[in-house]
Amino acid sequence: MHHRFIYEIGIVIHDKEVNIQLRSDKLKFDDAKLGLDAILNKFAETKAELETYGYRFNTSNTQVKFTAKYIATLSFYYFIPEKTKRRYIFKYMPVSLNSIKLLVNNELWFSDPRTFNDPFDTRYSIDADPKKEEIIDFYYKEAKKLVGSEALLLTDFIKTFKIPDRQVFLNDLEKHHYVNTIADQYGICCFSEKHADHLMWSHYADNTKGICLVFDLNVVPENDYYVFSGSKVKYRNSIIKKFYDGSRYMDTTEIIYSKYKNWKYEHEIRELMTFESGTNERTVAFDPKSLKGIIFGPKTSNKDKKTIKSLVGQLAKYHISFIESNIDLHSHSIRLLPNQLRLK
Repeated sequence: MHHRFIYEIGIVIHDKEVNIQLRSDKLKFDDAKLGLDAILNKFAETKAELETYGYRFNTSNTQVKFTAKYIATLSFYYFIPEKTKRRYIFKYMPVSLNSIKLLVNNELWFSDPRTFNDPFDTRYSIDADPKKEEIIDFYYKEAKKLVGSEALLLTDFIKTFKIPDRQVFLNDLEKHHYVNTIADQYGICCFSEKHADHLMWSHYADNTKGICLVFDLNVVPENDYYVFSGSKVKYRNSIIKKFYDGSRYMDTTEIIYSKYKNWKYEHEIRELMTFESGTNERTVAFDPKSLKGIIFGPKTSNKDKKTIKSLVGQLAKYHISFIESNIDLHSHSIRLLPNQLRLK
């Protein structure tokens, strides 16, 4: 998987010159180049056709992180999620039926992005200068889906169709692409690089009365268990803008792995799965050996602790460290008591 050495790809098309800028580790440039070749091979037919028309493809490499100003100058920009360097990732949860099910079935729930508490999460704006024919074609196809019939003729549709304002069209276009390319296809399971953030404990673990699960990324899963990617969220100053070129293809990686900067304190890790449209079954099994610890919040009740410990004790598949925590007023954080995982 050579493309794991690629961090960002920027493409500038000027006349018939296609310049591709990679950001990768200098020592891994040859591997990154192979990764880019693998990506371009997916579009080999289009690339070959462009070359017959005189287009030239050039590749260069940099180790410098792309700036927002530079990204704005690119014809196309592709963002490769950065991988965490941490061994452990953490999942905050309340003690509930869902957390019990997670432990009993060793399954993670991958949420529909439309259910997220941040209304801007996985959303984006579209910029375009659409032709009249493109607008008509978009709404005509939507109308045919609505009536559920191929009998709706374009000529009949045009007679009653009124061209909407540009912004109305762009909003409808964004909604259409969002539903069909992200919301209906992907499930996201959220983790954090941090286990001691009091806001995370408050927001996601029942005001510190819940638990925090500790997953070990160094465990190589057996069988068909989920393989963690450890992909970090990129925090941005503004919502992502995509340029619509009339095609059906839209790269969604940057959208899925980006959030507004106000959420930076979460240090979020995102795991991604694809699902069939309309499915309600969004659980995915993980290797029990990857779950190494359960941190109890400072306010987790003794009853809940006893329930969790008793349950895990009956499940031979787990070898889990139970970790106590308390409120540290000096550091304004949740501190862990000494534990086998050496987490502090």
